[in-house]
Amino acid sequence: PRTTSDALTTYAGYAVVHLTASDSESGVASTWWRMDGGAAQQGTTASVTTTGTHTVQFWSVDVAGNTEPVGAHNTATFTVTQAPAAVWLPVFRFYNVRTGAHFYTASLSERDAVQANWPTIFSYEGPVYQVNSSSAYNSAPLYRFYNMRTATHFYTASVAERDAVEATWPTIFRYEGLVYNVCMTAVPGSTAVYRFYNARTGSHFYTASVAERDAVRAKWPTIFRYEGPVFYLAQ
Repeated sequence: PRTTSDALTTYAGYAVVHLTASDSESGVASTWWRMDGGAAQQGTTASVTTTGTHTVQFWSVDVAGNTEPVGAHNTATFTVTQAPAAVWLPVFRFYNVRTGAHFYTASLSERDAVQANWPTIFSYEGPVYQVNSSSAYNSAPLYRFYNMRTATHFYTASVAERDAVEATWPTIFRYEGLVYNVCMTAVPGSTAVYRFYNARTGSHFYTASVAERDAVRAKWPTIFRYEGPVFYLAQ
C-alpha cells in the first residue's frame, strides 16, 4: 500500500492532516499515523493542537497483511503557529409566523431592517451561534437562496448543491450569493451545524445546538427529516 497526505507547511492554531491510502492488489485494510514519535493511532485524519514544529508519520496495511514502510514519502513536518485573535460574527435567527420557517442572517443592518419592517411576521430569536471570521479554517462560502414559492430561504456550503439548485429550479430559487464563511470539516474544537427538511413547508431548519437537534428529532420525527451536519464552525 501507499499513503499520501495533504499536509501543509504551516497551520494557525491547530493542524489537521488528511491521509489517503491506495493498494492496487488486495486493497487497503487500515491506515495509521504517529505524531512526534508518539503512539500509533488508526485513522485517516491526523491532528495536533499545540504550537511548534511537528512531524507526522503515516502508513497503511493492506488486506494481505503487508505493512507500508515509513520513509520520506509518508513523513511530513509542519509548524503550528499561534492562532490570530478571534473575531466573532453572530448569526441571528427569526421565526416566520406565516410560513413556519426560520430566517438567518449575520448582517446587523438586515437584522434591524427585518425587525423594523415586519415586526408582526418575524419573531426575533436572537443570536443562535457565532462564526470566528478570523479563523483560516472558516474559508468555505455559505450561499443563500430565496424560494419564491414558499417565501423561505435555503442555505448551503456545498458548491455542488448550490450549482444543482441553480440548474434544476431556476424559476423557484433566486440566488442571493454569499452570506458568510464556514468550515466544511470537523476540525478540532469546531461546532457542527445540523440541517432538517420540513416535509410540511418544504423549507429547511438549521441549528448548532445539540439539545435543539435532539428535541426536534424526538418531538417531530414525521415532520422534520434529519439531514445531519451540513457545515461546521471552526474556533
